[in-house]
Formats: sequence, structure tokens, C-alpha cells
Amino acid sequence: MSVWAPLLGVVGWHFSGNDVLHRVLLGASITISLGLGGVRAYRRRAWFPLVLTAAGCALIVAAELAGDYWPATLLGTALLLTSFQVERRGSRVLRTVGVSP
Repeated sequence: MSVWAPLLGVVGWHFSGNDVLHRVLLGASITISLGLGGVRAYRRRAWFPLVLTAAGCALIVAAELAGDYWPATLLGTALLLTSFQVERRGSRVLRTVGVSP
């Protein structure tokens, strides 16, 4: 979810021509992403994926405020995908050693 929630806001721009709706979707997806990432980080005591998620979200928001600066959007999206992979790898390792994620 932490990867796809902010992407929904980015893709939402293409489906709506309305700038206000785009910012509402982006804000909601960033909030959901950080909220769920925070809950998972607290439960698993693994804070690195949350840091990556927060950095990716911050870059996407900064790109939006800068007028759709696409390199920052791509870098933010890459950080979100990386945080997803790091978190997924951590869950797999925990299941391997018998700890419930």
C-alpha cells in the first residue's frame, strides 16, 4: 500500500483535469501511506522502510509544489518502490525465522 497510495495521487491527475481534486487525492494518499507505514514500523520495529517512504513522499510533494518537477517525482516514486521491497524482504526474513510480521 505504501507504494501504490502515492501513485494513485500522481495518476489521479491524468484522470481528472481538476488541480484541486489532484491535490486532495495526493494528500490523502500521502497520509494513508505514511500512516500505514508508521503502524507497520511500530509493530515490526523496522524504521528504515518508513524513512524511505517519508523521503519518497516528501519528494513527490516537493515536486508538486515546484510545479510538477518530474525528476523529483520519479526519484520519489523510486524511493517508494525501494521501501516496498525493503519491507517485503524484511517480512520474508521474519517468516523464515518463525516470527510473525
